[in-house]
Amino acid sequence: MTVTTTRVATVRIFVVDDHVLVHQAIGSLLTTSSTVELVGGATRAGDALDRLAEAEPHVALLDITLPDGDGVSLARRIREEHPDVSCLMFTWHGDREALLAAALAGACGYVIKQLDSTGIVQAAVEAARGSLRLDPVAVTALVDRCHAAARDSGEGRRTRGPRLSARELAIFDDAVAGLTDSEIGARHGMSADTVNRFVSLIFTKFSLWSRVAGGR
Repeated sequence: MTVTTTRVATVRIFVVDDHVLVHQAIGSLLTTSSTVELVGGATRAGDALDRLAEAEPHVALLDITLPDGDGVSLARRIREEHPDVSCLMFTWHGDREALLAAALAGACGYVIKQLDSTGIVQAAVEAARGSLRLDPVAVTALVDRCHAAARDSGEGRRTRGPRLSARELAIFDDAVAGLTDSEIGARHGMSADTVNRFVSLIFTKFSLWSRVAGGR
């Protein structure tokens, strides 16, 4: 399945969120749109890949926190197994943690759950066309802050930052740079599944310190 700006008349969207009401709300919001169609969904990461393969969406909308994992790791699996599917992270908060999640996931952006149908439709259409991108300046600034936090923590300074190993920092950089798990694994001599577990661990460490980029 290839997404192009000329052949996609209706953008097919797949939702992964553990709240059934969210699925129902999105379905209701999109009933009035001829541009975006809800073609399936899952409430758990473990069910998402098989259902996504059957639904053949153009865009996957993924909750950052899931009962059996996280949207970051799931997005990376989707990019690995379904490279033509664009990923959007789905979050309640449009803060730096959401940007970090999207950057680590290799997603093209994130959607705030408070958005109305117009906002969701616009983000999905831009993602399907390949015209939605994370702000590179904001991502670079965030990565620098994350590195500083991890470095200070590793040196034993008084900081709220996460403690990351040199290998974790290297994988973090590769993930944010847009490399797939297979590409990162080839660089570091490990399997794609191991890389995915590393990324999940890195995100967990950073998400525990929810103000990683703001220092507040």
